[in-house]
Amino acid sequence: TIFFVSGLVTLLQSTFGCRLPIIQGGTFAFLVPTGAILSLQEWKCPPEYKDGFWTGNITQEARDEIWQTRMREIQGAICVSALFQIVLGYCGLIGLLLRFITPLTITPAVTMIGVSLFKAASFNAQGNWGIALLTIVVMILFSQYLSNVDLPAIKYSKGRLKFTRIPLLKLFPILLTIVCMWGLCALLTSTQAIGPKNAARTDTKIGLISNSDWFRVPYPCKYTTETYLELEMSIYPRYKNQGNIRH
Repeated sequence: TIFFVSGLVTLLQSTFGCRLPIIQGGTFAFLVPTGAILSLQEWKCPPEYKDGFWTGNITQEARDEIWQTRMREIQGAICVSALFQIVLGYCGLIGLLLRFITPLTITPAVTMIGVSLFKAASFNAQGNWGIALLTIVVMILFSQYLSNVDLPAIKYSKGRLKFTRIPLLKLFPILLTIVCMWGLCALLTSTQAIGPKNAARTDTKIGLISNSDWFRVPYPCKYTTETYLELEMSIYPRYKNQGNIRH
């Protein structure tokens, strides 16, 4: 869903929007208000769900309803906050704030968001610290040290194929890191170099692929039209984006 929507929004922005030479993508800025919403008493995990497993006699329909109600809450908050951002943009308020929003002011905000997510990052990384640390190293290598290295490619122009060079490492450092590290994990999995309970294995959740649809178009309000007015979710992303654009 995130890749489909990111591609669609990038196409709209580069064709009908302000045509900035950037790729639209998901933002981690929504994670903090999302966590705040889910930490409310009414949205905490039920007692039947412990340590990632369901216990007790609970049907699949009841399980689906438990996570779908939370999805509706977050979905409504994001939809409302997105509309709020549109209003902010068209009323000209962002233009007034640009004199105060600079890369210097956005750095502390980004730092606080990153630090607040350290617990979740460390929890996911502890399954295999070797792969986690190597992922960080490869990402830094691609984005900071090899960003000016153009990779050879083939393009079709004027009825014939030509060799050219494109800055793939500069355009897609994170995506290429994911591909490389997933390929390494797949190799370690196929050769049985890592144990069956190792978090780095690529076949632990293979059922998600077999149970997924070949084609699926995401759409708003999939889990009913229930919404939750949470304008807090829109303030920081707008603040963060304007600081990045100014930079």
